[in-house]
Amino acid sequence: MKKQIFLITLMLISKSIFSQTPDTALTYLSALNLNLYKNKPIDTFLLKVPSNYVSMKIISSDNPKYARILTVLYADKVTFYIYAHNFHYMNPRSETFTWDMALFRKEDVHHIEVWKAVDCYNGCPEGIIQVTVEQ
Repeated sequence: MKKQIFLITLMLISKSIFSQTPDTALTYLSALNLNLYKNKPIDTFLLKVPSNYVSMKIISSDNPKYARILTVLYADKVTFYIYAHNFHYMNPRSETFTWDMALFRKEDVHHIEVWKAVDCYNGCPEGIIQVTVEQ
């Protein structure tokens, strides 16, 4: 009897530990009108999104020596990508693949995409089917 109670308790604890939490970041980011931030400083958008992200980094797109995208990763593989193309504050080229985050955040937004793993939820590129968030 004690073994059965122990096993049931263990199962309940493990279920609560490993259960998925709702994607509140995904729900919020999917509902945003991303066009409002086009041609505005990246920081303008970053002030409106949840600050509980896991990581934020600058990456390149086609040429690895040129900064193009700010990636912000949340839990459960929710990521948004902010693309910048016309640089006014920083030199996007780096031989060492390192860029100044503060200067990049001053650059203007070209477009923004919201993804969870391999599914696009908002700001999807042409030809990509948009997935909707169920609440």
